Amino acid sequence: ESVRDTVARYNATGDQGDVDGLARCFTDDGTLAVVGTEPWVGHDGIRAGLATRLSRAPGDERPPVAHLHHCVTGLH
Repeated sequence: ESVRDTVARYNATGDQGDVDGLARCFTDDGTLAVVGTEPWVGHDGIRAGLATRLSRAPGDERPPVAHLHHCVTGLH
């Protein structure tokens, strides 16, 4: 059940744009690997990496972050 809870919290915090909550889904020395970046390690590294990835500076031409809503139907 703790695995299901972690997956649910990861999806919910990510969908809400809660960078701090998302980082807390990982262990203190956890690693988040995102294609095109160096792996982010630990809560502070994950938080900083996500904040950089999700932030938009004036004139940033990347498309806006789309609204997400994950629905996990099974864990195997």
